[in-house]
Amino acid sequence: MDKHRYETGDGLTNNSRKISEQNRSSIGSSNESEQLKQFVKQIQVENKKLKDIILKFERITHDYTLENERLKQENQHLSLLSYSSVDNSTSSDTDICYLTLKCLTYEVAERTSDHNEQSLLTTDNNNDSYLKQKLIDTERQLKSIRIQNQRLKKQLETYTIQFKHVQHDVNVKNQELSLLKIETDRLRISETQYRLEVDRLKVDLQCDQVKIQQLERELIDLQREQNNTQSSSNNNIRELLELKERELNALKEKLDYTTKAHQLELEEAIKANQFSLDNVQRFEQLDQRNQEKRKELEIRLGNFCKIIKPLIDNQHLSKEKSIIDLDELQQLITDTEAEERVTNSLGPIRDCLGLLEIQMKDLHDNLIENHARHSTKWKSKVEPESSELTQHDIQEAYQDRDLFLESSRIVPMNGRSYSLIDNFIESDVHLCLDEVI
Repeated sequence: MDKHRYETGDGLTNNSRKISEQNRSSIGSSNESEQLKQFVKQIQVENKKLKDIILKFERITHDYTLENERLKQENQHLSLLSYSSVDNSTSSDTDICYLTLKCLTYEVAERTSDHNEQSLLTTDNNNDSYLKQKLIDTERQLKSIRIQNQRLKKQLETYTIQFKHVQHDVNVKNQELSLLKIETDRLRISETQYRLEVDRLKVDLQCDQVKIQQLERELIDLQREQNNTQSSSNNNIRELLELKERELNALKEKLDYTTKAHQLELEEAIKANQFSLDNVQRFEQLDQRNQEKRKELEIRLGNFCKIIKPLIDNQHLSKEKSIIDLDELQQLITDTEAEERVTNSLGPIRDCLGLLEIQMKDLHDNLIENHARHSTKWKSKVEPESSELTQHDIQEAYQDRDLFLESSRIVPMNGRSYSLIDNFIESDVHLCLDEVI
């Protein structure tokens, strides 16, 4: 059993050394992994613990062997004192378990021997005192041996318990070592994968370096070609720039001319609109006065009809004794007919003025839009005061659609005065007189 324990202890130490050597070799081969170092540290700690356990186990086994030798000597001494049948069996006692069995057999033998001795003492009372004294001494020795055997039994139990604990710890450590071995295998596999990945990345890096060198050569060739063609391209670009400058100057001159022409057209249109606006306002005033005159004439015509109707109804009225001058009345009728023709001729003028007003409003909207577009796109050169006034006029025109564009920069035209008849509504008198006559 001692040899077996020594062999198990040596096997554990050898296994731990092999595992530690394997781990050290694997760690030495892969310095890239931090986890392997940690596992190596753990393995070293476990090896230290195992060494401590082995030393403790060796001390226990040494004590066990010493105790076993002492028990052998006591058994030999006991065998010399006991029966001769037990003499040959003491030399083969090498295990503590066998010694315990032997002690039990000794106890049985002692009990039987005590019974036999008592029977011998009863049968033979005349034995010598020497034999009695010797028996007493042997009994004392047997008692001491029994006490020692009990103490050895207790020590054996404690040693077996300690051995079981040690064996349990060894099993746990073996399991941990197996787990560490599995982990080291996994780390080796991952290390091989990392190495393969590193090799692949190295190959990719070499390919990229080759591509970079090729691109550098192509770039050098392109730079050479550019240096060769740069002079000719610069000349062409210079000529093209000069041509573009000429075109730009021509376009600027054309733009200035068109802006001036557009400004003149805009001013003329604004003046014409202002003149038309004045005429429209004048015609509206005349229309209002004519309506007032018409109402007045209607009142006078009503009074006149009331006065003339009984005179016309009189059948005794003669031409010589007439109260009303018929020639004067006829002259009045002709005059009113002429005035009616004049008023009838003003109808198309009114229609034309209405259409002109609509066109002026459309033109006003177009002027506002065109002026705004012209001021934002072409950025015409105007004075700050003129631009502010123009912006103010545009805002007022958008707020009130009935107003026309009037600016302080525009001098309105003086409207022409036409000789119109103030009393052109009196033509209605002719119609009334015709109906009455």
